[in-house]
Amino acid sequence: MIKAAILAGKHESLTRLVQLLHSHPDVELVAYADNTMSGQHLDDVYPALTGETELVITSDIDLSQVDVVFIADSPGAARRFMASTTLPDDLRVIDMSGDFRDGDDPYGFIQGIPELNRKAMVRGARYVSMPDEATTAIILGLLPLARNLMLNAPITVGYAVSDSASTTETISAAIISDKITNQLVRAITGLQSSFSSKISGFSFTGEMAQGIAAIIEVDTGVDIEALKALFDEFYDDHNFTFLVDSVPDVNDVRGTNKCFVYLDKTGDQLVINTVMDNDLKGGAGNAVHVMNLLFGLIEKVGL
Repeated sequence: MIKAAILAGKHESLTRLVQLLHSHPDVELVAYADNTMSGQHLDDVYPALTGETELVITSDIDLSQVDVVFIADSPGAARRFMASTTLPDDLRVIDMSGDFRDGDDPYGFIQGIPELNRKAMVRGARYVSMPDEATTAIILGLLPLARNLMLNAPITVGYAVSDSASTTETISAAIISDKITNQLVRAITGLQSSFSSKISGFSFTGEMAQGIAAIIEVDTGVDIEALKALFDEFYDDHNFTFLVDSVPDVNDVRGTNKCFVYLDKTGDQLVINTVMDNDLKGGAGNAVHVMNLLFGLIEKVGL
């Protein structure tokens, strides 16, 4: 049984993470640390767990008693944790705070994209940094092209993500951030080291259906059937990402750890649509998938 701990705080997927770990057949959630709620019972904070746990929230974690720590807090939490703590040699750390997403760290965090780094995860990786939801939605539309060295033209992306905190129906737009593009470049160059094309686009947030949808445009002379074959081959042995035959809707993947990918082409312009649940494939579900790989479990267990 894997003994898991959560270093908790402000993270949009925290509730989902608690639910997934609590119900996982190979995991025991043995510690939950949050300075602001120390001393409270976990089921007081998560009423759905009433009658199922006697865990008391603490202010810190006894690392000698756990196998994996999920850092589900705001940016800065992982850097503080890694800098101030002597970690047991066999401890795994899954950082959801975003501190090491760009690869700027002295600890060797690998990028938490199972479809890209599964081998590293099953071959002894200790520290994994989870990408944000937008990076995951976009990169899953690009990895098969990068594997085949086909990303040689500018890439335009647009993604829309639901904002549960929004109190209006107004949809706001912003230029895609450097943080997103840096994560994308890191992932792409893991397969296509020669990549140097520009990535640009917009993000949209607001009160919309739960989930995240991305549209990616890139030019290629390869015909659509050959492209579909490349995507099918790349994702054939992965359990959560699927090429589909029609434009997918976020409702198709809500409540799952799946990402659906759809390809269309006009002339040389390839248009790639992806959708996924931002709390699962874009958050807690992806983190649990990574944990399964780190400990040699079946990828889909608990998901």
